[in-house]
Amino acid sequence: MIRKTLILLAFISAISFAQTNFVPVWSSVYTFLDKMTVKGIINSNEFSKPLSRKEIAGYLDKISAGKDKLNSLEKEELDFYLRDYLDLLQQSAALKQSTKSAEKSDYTFVKDTTGGNNNVYVSAEHPQIKERWHLFSYSDSLFQVSFNPIFGLTANNIYKETQLRRYWGFSAYGNITKNFSFQMDFRDNWEKGDHLNKFHQFSPDEGPSIVVEKPNSIEYNMTNGAMLYSNDWLTIGGVKQTFNMGSGYRGQLIMSSKAPSFPAIYMKLNPVKWIQFYYMHGWLLSRVLDSANQYLSQVPGKYKEVERGKYIALHAVQINPYDNVSVSLGETTVYSDIGPYWGYFIPFLMFRSVEHMFVGDRVGDVGNNGSMFLDASYLPYKGLKLYGSFYIDEFSLTGVLKGDSQRNQTGYTIGSTVYDYVVPNLLTRIEYTKIMPWVYSDWVQTQTYKNADYLMGHYIGQNADQFFIQFEYQLKRGLNLKLWGEIVRQGGMDSVKYQYMQGGRSFLYGLLRKEKNIGVEASYEFMHDLIAKLSLKFSDVTDEDKTRTPSYMLGKLSSFGITVNYGM
Repeated sequence: MIRKTLILLAFISAISFAQTNFVPVWSSVYTFLDKMTVKGIINSNEFSKPLSRKEIAGYLDKISAGKDKLNSLEKEELDFYLRDYLDLLQQSAALKQSTKSAEKSDYTFVKDTTGGNNNVYVSAEHPQIKERWHLFSYSDSLFQVSFNPIFGLTANNIYKETQLRRYWGFSAYGNITKNFSFQMDFRDNWEKGDHLNKFHQFSPDEGPSIVVEKPNSIEYNMTNGAMLYSNDWLTIGGVKQTFNMGSGYRGQLIMSSKAPSFPAIYMKLNPVKWIQFYYMHGWLLSRVLDSANQYLSQVPGKYKEVERGKYIALHAVQINPYDNVSVSLGETTVYSDIGPYWGYFIPFLMFRSVEHMFVGDRVGDVGNNGSMFLDASYLPYKGLKLYGSFYIDEFSLTGVLKGDSQRNQTGYTIGSTVYDYVVPNLLTRIEYTKIMPWVYSDWVQTQTYKNADYLMGHYIGQNADQFFIQFEYQLKRGLNLKLWGEIVRQGGMDSVKYQYMQGGRSFLYGLLRKEKNIGVEASYEFMHDLIAKLSLKFSDVTDEDKTRTPSYMLGKLSSFGITVNYGM
């Protein structure tokens, strides 16, 4: 009996890859998980995204267990996503069967009868579902890898001209033994047009680090990756990954996709089901030259330029006291000029207290840029989700009680998601964000809440607000229609010295920029990661500051675009 048990455990160990590979935040599976959460099937209110393949497979497993609550279209969607995670579901089924769990497994796996090597999923509810296509994949008891191309082409008729964008690259992920995972992706981008929005201003799209700039074209590339160790309660390692932290669909106050990704040490703890702890220490690009350390190269007159060092530390704890409630609390610190400081490598220290060690009895000379945040979501009943984020850059409760709120540099997002309520398969999002003056800024230019000069928080920036609404209707598996609208207001930004003056500035002070957008979008995911998209947008932009918005963006404009991409 003991010998059989040991053999069985060895077999499970051989097939049970950890699969702590991040699934990019743009993946459509997150919308599906969001729908299932609002519907009350699962609770995927994660403070931080992306999630790992293992985590998503666990959610799909729970959805499949409650598939009797799904309508026919949702079952088709479930089958589609199951194909991407069959290897992990196979491990789950094997584990349940090996331990003789009281929880009956719904999965049976058989060989591909068509002569292929892929696994096939069979259940009473579903027809045979073959594993998704990969350009190349390999798996044995020690090593597993999957490799896919990335390519895409976008053509936009915008600003009274045709603009083109093409990108290509590759992605790969895999595991070495059951605890070590790796992944990488690379994308080379090229954009062309006389009126290019070269730095993706006034947009939630990731800002580029331009490598080649010509009068009517730019070239840049993006790369992400990770090397992680994981077990049932811990994930830790090195990452360079785009993270979304905090609630919000159009943007996130705490960490969004606006800034380029940065290398970081990452940790996630799951000691019990109802609590998660996140930690990150990252190396940022300050874009501030260190003139004292630059030096002359071997080419006469050409210097090796050196940037000032810039770093970020972040930690947060997420608590789920009930299935329909999630609360997260945390803080960030952006610091510079002292090199990576070991006090910020201890995940459980209060960063604000660590900063006070630098300051001592001095005021404003050696401090860092710290912030705190609170994030929460609540599902009062099936079909409705309420959420909000509160970001504190500087806050004085005493000042508020005295009626002085101008020096309270805070931002908040509140929103709601309604799904499959009254109108089947209709997803409605309503969101409002308000960010007070001076949020994300700092008197030291190497300590602003930016990476490579792009905001790491919400893209609208300080002294601004945004109202956003979107209706998304699914006609069939993979075919989605979206109708959305927004109003964005952005005030001015005086010299940063006013940030520290008593009284500060009132909300939306200065010259006002106002943007109204209405958009329609149709997209179809033919197969995993292969998507075609048509979009139409009408905009009306005014700006009292003549130097902020390029003239070709002003006024009433319409644009039309078509995109075909794989893996992006």
